[in-house]
Parts: sequence; structure tokens; C-alpha cells
Amino acid sequence: MISDLYRRKSNAFWSLLDQGLVSASSFIINILLAKYLGLKEFSTFAIIQSYVLYFALIQNCFVSTPMLTDIPSAIDNTQKRNLTLGYLSYGHVLAIISATGLLVIAVIFEQVFENLALGFAALPAAAYAGCLQMQDCVRKAFYAEQRRAESFVINFIYLAPTVAAIYFLEISNALSINNFLYASMSCAVLSCMTGMRIYGAKVRVSGLQEVAKMSIKKGRHFFVASQFQWIASSGLVLFAASYLGPTAAGAFRAINNLLGPVNVAFQWLDNFLPVAGAKKYVAEGPISLDRYLRKSLLWGSLFIIILIIPLAIYSKNIVVIFFGQDFERYAHLIQIFCIYYWLGYIYRIKSYQLRILQREKILTIGSFCWSVFSVAPAIFLIPVLSDSGLVISMVIGEATALAYIFWRANKND
Repeated sequence: MISDLYRRKSNAFWSLLDQGLVSASSFIINILLAKYLGLKEFSTFAIIQSYVLYFALIQNCFVSTPMLTDIPSAIDNTQKRNLTLGYLSYGHVLAIISATGLLVIAVIFEQVFENLALGFAALPAAAYAGCLQMQDCVRKAFYAEQRRAESFVINFIYLAPTVAAIYFLEISNALSINNFLYASMSCAVLSCMTGMRIYGAKVRVSGLQEVAKMSIKKGRHFFVASQFQWIASSGLVLFAASYLGPTAAGAFRAINNLLGPVNVAFQWLDNFLPVAGAKKYVAEGPISLDRYLRKSLLWGSLFIIILIIPLAIYSKNIVVIFFGQDFERYAHLIQIFCIYYWLGYIYRIKSYQLRILQREKILTIGSFCWSVFSVAPAIFLIPVLSDSGLVISMVIGEATALAYIFWRANKND
């Protein structure tokens, strides 16, 4: 019992440390790129990231999410290892498909929308997306097996050299979008290979079909919902960039990045609360689950509010310090983003409950509402309010989706 308690506390520590590393590194990488590349070139990177996020959502739906529930539920170590090897292989195959898909979409969009052109960055962007997905798949496999220390090591091997690479490229006057992408994907490959070696795994064909069937069955509702959510966030960013110019995407990503500390909480919750909530539900029932998530909502909201208040008050000074004068005129977006993140936390908590109770269809319809009520206002608000119209539209869509899932869940309870 003592050893089990120690293991749980150790996993919680490494989990928090891991997510802190991810968020802090992302925060630093975006700040360095925005500061060194400037608004114009950083905007190209922001457009690339919108594409990358789309295919990362697919990977999350069909690999990460099912893996985080299937592997811990394995009846013995043999089944657990077979599932892990199957998901690792499946994740690598899907990463290659995603990289190809990103390249095709980038080329098509370049022909249709001049402001979204990636030029010679399209090919390295596709390879970058594929390598990142492979690395994340290996990390999540360790996470699913409750090997949180190894998960941290895998992430550190990728993120620390990536941050260092930006600095060395800058001081050698070689920093560009393409050079950064090549450096980052090299670090991701090194991290992935290290993880596969630690686990003693090789990509294999056997078992792929079985894992694919399981993941499609469990991930299809998440997939539909994620499409709507992407449209309501990154999709809107691309729409704004196509209409206002690519700098709209760069400004959006830079300002959004300032709320990186909030993402520490979000990413940790995504890996911890669904598992903890599922165990609570199995052991004690739905009432205990509801009580547990309500408590998480209360304390989490307090934590987020404490984080965002200083950002909202000193927004202009913070933007100039981190990004320079080019970004100052976008500082007002921080206040709107603060509302967006707080509503997003409430939505996350409710979505955990609905997924544990296997009521994913409510989330699918909620995501549809989110998408529709983000895009529809954006068509009118972006031409009038410019970049502010983009973020306000996202808040409207999120609030509508949140109201729907609460109404629908309470109606059936």
C-alpha cells in the first residue's frame, strides 16, 4: 500500500513536471521566434502551426485518447505490451499519412489563398508535423503505462535542444523558418528513437488492423468534435489571415502564447483528470465523479483567474517586453483571450465527465454549435473589428457550446 501511494505521488510529480516542461518550452520557443524572426516571418510559422494542429487533433483522436484508456485497462502485462506496440506502430503510420496530407493541403491552399502561401516552407512543414506526431506518440505510450519519468525524459530530449537550436541559429545569423523546422524535426526524431529504444519496440505490421478498429470505434466521435473545434479556433485564424493578411495569424499566436502558464494546467488535466475521473466513477459511481469534477472546477477556476488577472492589467507592457513594438497594437487581445481561456476550462471539465459517462454525442453536437457560432459572427465581425472580431467570435462560439452541453447534460441526468 505504501509503495502504491509512493508510485501515485511520483507519477503526479513527473506528470506536472512534464507538462510544465512542454508549456514552458512552447512559451519560450514562440517568444524567441516572434522576437528574432519578426512579425512577418513569424506569421508564416503561425500558419504552419494551424495546419500542424489540425493533424495533431487527428492523431489525438485515433491514437492518444484511445491509448490512454486502453493500455491502463489491459488485463495483464502481455496484453498491455501488445497494445502499446500496436498503438506505437499505428501512430507512426498515421504520422506519415498526416505529413502527406499537410503537404497536399498547403499546396492547394497556396493556389486558392495568396495570403496563406508557405512557399518553400511547405515540404519541411509537412516533415516537421510528421516527426512531431511520432515523438508525441512515443511519449504518450510511456504516459499510458504510468511511466511518467520516461515521458519527461523523452520530452526533454526533444524540447531542450530545440530551444538551444533557436539561440545558436540566431547568433550565427542562420535563423529562418526552414532552418528552425529542420532543427526541430531532427530533435523530435532523436527523441522518438530514444523512446523506442528505451521501450525496446520496433514498428510492426502485425496487430495494426486490430488497433485500428479499436481506435476508429473509440475515436470517431472525438474526430467529428475535433473538426468543429479546429474550425472554431485554428480554422478561424486561417480565415482571418486570408482576409486581413498573414500578420493576423502571427499576432494571434503571439498573444495567445502569453497565456502559456494556463496551458500548463490544461495539458496536465488532459492527461490526469480523465484517468482519475474514470477510476473514481468505476469505484464509487456517478455521484462521486460529479463531486470530484465540481471540486476540480472550483479550484482550477481560482488558479486560472489568479494567473490571468496580471496579464489583463499589464497587457501592453508585457507584449512590448516579450515581442517588441511590432506587436504592441495587438495587446488589447489579451483581455478577450482571458475570457476565452476561463470558459475553455469549464468546457474541459464538463467534457471529461461526458466522456467518462460515454455521452460523447453531446460533445459532438456541442462542438458543432461551437463551430457554427464562431464562424457565423466572424464573417461579420472580422471585416468590422479586424483582429478583435476574430477573438470575440471565438468567445461567442465557445460560450454557446458550453451553454448547450450543460443544458443537454442536465436534461438527461
